[in-house]
Amino acid sequence: VMAHEGHDHSYVTESKALTIGKDTTTHFTQNDPGFGFGKLPVSWRDLPIANAKLLKNGDGYYIVTVTNEAEKKTLFLLMTSNGDVYDANFTGEFKQLQMHDKAHH
Repeated sequence: VMAHEGHDHSYVTESKALTIGKDTTTHFTQNDPGFGFGKLPVSWRDLPIANAKLLKNGDGYYIVTVTNEAEKKTLFLLMTSNGDVYDANFTGEFKQLQMHDKAHH
């Protein structure tokens, strides 16, 4: 079965999740995403895809990290399995996940 790219409700692959993480980080340099840290500095705009790592492939979500050596910071991006980013921070602590994980146990 061939998977096709598109806006259906299919899960994105891990490599696609990394691309989304990197592209989202670039987007955050142009627009304040409303997650409490404002717009990212321009140094985040052109990071190589190698700086994006999959931290966790969870139950219905991915956590992707994007590291910026110039800033000595790592941005944590929380996204659904279909690639919608719904939170980001520099701590890696996501309240939604703690609630999500507690609900599952």
